Formats: sequence, structure tokens, C-alpha cells
Amino acid sequence: MKNDLTCAVVGDLLPSYIDGLASEETGAAVRAHLSQCEHCRARYEAMKKATGDIAAEDAREVDYLKTVRRKRRKAVAIAVICTAAALLCALAAKTFVIGAPAQPGEFSYSVSTVENTLELKAWPAVYGHYRIALAQNNVRVEDGTAYITVRKIAAVQQAIDVTPEMVKTVTVDLTQVDTVYLCGALLWQDGLTIRQSTNQLYEFRVDYVGDNSAVSALWSQLDPGYGAYTISLQTEAAPYGFTVAFQQPLDSRQSATVHAHMVKAGESMLALVGNLGVVSWTYEDSDGETHSESITLEEVNASLPGKVELYNQVYGTDWEALPSVKDYAASPATLQQLADLLGMPH
Repeated sequence: MKNDLTCAVVGDLLPSYIDGLASEETGAAVRAHLSQCEHCRARYEAMKKATGDIAAEDAREVDYLKTVRRKRRKAVAIAVICTAAALLCALAAKTFVIGAPAQPGEFSYSVSTVENTLELKAWPAVYGHYRIALAQNNVRVEDGTAYITVRKIAAVQQAIDVTPEMVKTVTVDLTQVDTVYLCGALLWQDGLTIRQSTNQLYEFRVDYVGDNSAVSALWSQLDPGYGAYTISLQTEAAPYGFTVAFQQPLDSRQSATVHAHMVKAGESMLALVGNLGVVSWTYEDSDGETHSESITLEEVNASLPGKVELYNQVYGTDWEALPSVKDYAASPATLQQLADLLGMPH
């Protein structure tokens, strides 16, 4: 390109020239013109300075935005760390300070009653895993019922045995209440301490012997554990029956033990299955001879007054025999009475 550019043309080309967008030939022509034209050279210098100022301002703005972004990222990171730390602290507090509600099977306890005062002592059931929190403020009395709660708290150090400081004690004034619950399970009612096993058995009550799965579940709570057996139900006509057939031969000593257990378990079955009338069991002796035994509802009901009289004589109670063994399934308290009666020698 010849160096014959006018000032007007150079003025139009200056923005592209300053930004480095002009071709090599055009750039050479502009430079040649600027070397000869003081007016255009002054205009070029002014435009170049303005462009530099804008670029510097943009750079400062970019730097500012980067700084803001870095600070924001840092603030977010700090917030995340603080939140995580707070959650960890809350979890640690819940685990090692506050604990979680415990169930009766998760700790051991003993109950005694003296002069209208119930005393509950509780301690960890599994040493080394956790400790328990139990104090007098864990006892709440409302409308004649006392509710005792226990919390289990993770142990910092492993314990090998129960030490005195692990045992927690609370008392309940029985003149103010007629029922006591421990962690939601009935503990005391009508003058009786209700064992955990009784509460559990009470939950397996069955209305009809024809409910195979429910009857089997109930029997699993009473199973003597003398090897394999099969069970069968007789539901065609009254008296409705429940039969256990032991699969392994029993010697004379084992058969006596099985008899004692089956009588006791059979009485419980007759109480807890609404329309059950007879409980039977069969087994073979060591000589291969088959034996069949049974107890009936009528026999058990007839024996109740004698059992109650004997219990009253031994323990100084004044219980009255209920009309039928099935009446003892009316509540955990009456079922506990039956359990105590069945624990007496026959």
C-alpha cells in the first residue's frame, strides 16, 4: 500500500491498528503516515492511552472479581468445615453424653419392694459397650402410673465387670401408683413385679388354635429344647388340640424331664390359646416304644385351687384361684401369677 492515506482514512484504521487487527501492509502504511503527520500521531497517542486505561481498569475489575470469588470460596469452605464440626460435636454429645433410649433387654436390672416402696437397680447388660443413665428424675408419675426411662450411653473405656458406680438406683412410692412401666414395658402391677419374659409371652397370645403360624410362634417361646420335633393341630372338633411329637428317642431320665416341662408348658399353652382344650406330646423310649401323654383344660382348671393354696402357704399371699387357667391371660399381672404358680413343685 502506498503511503497516500488521508487523515480521515488513518482515523478509521487507528482502532484496528491499536488492537493489532490491521494487516501487515495496512499497519506499515499507518506507521508511515503517523511518522509524517503530527495531528494523527497525537490522535494515535491519545487513543492508545485511553485503550490502555480501559484495559487496566478491566484488569483491576477482573482482579477484584477473582478476589471476591476466592474469599467466597474460602467462606463456603469454612462454613462447610464448621457445619461438619458442629455435626460431629452433636453426634459425639448424643453418643457419649445424652445417649439413646434403652429397652429392658439392653440392660440388666433387679426389683425389690419394701414398705410400699419399689426400688429398681439397673446396670449395663454388656460390659464394655456402653453405660446407662438412670436417676430419680427419670421417674415420671402421671394419673396413678409411674414411667421409668433409661438411656444407654457409649462407654469411653472398656469395662470388664460391673462396678458399684455402674449400678443406678431409683425408687417409686407405691402408695401413689398402681402400675409401673420400665422403658415402655410393664414392670409392676397389682402388687406383682412383672418379669420381662412374662411381658414377652403375653404378646404371643392367640385366640384360635387354628392359627398355625401364631400358635407355632407361641410355642417357640415355650420350646423345651430337647431336639427336633414336629407339631400338629387338631381343629376338627372340640376339645381342640395341640400335639408335639419328639423325633429323637428319650431315655428314662430325659422322658421325666420332658414330662415335667411339657406339663408346665402345656398349662401355659392352655392359658394363652383361646379355644385350646388339650395339649399332647409323643416320644419313643430307648427301646423304640412310643409313649403318648397329655393334659386337658379340665385337669388344669381342677388343679388351680390346690396350686394357689400351696403358694399362699409358702409365700404368705392371699391370692384367690381364678375360675379357669384362661383367665390368667387377661393381663400381664395375672399371667405373672400363673407363671409363679407354675414355678411351684407339682
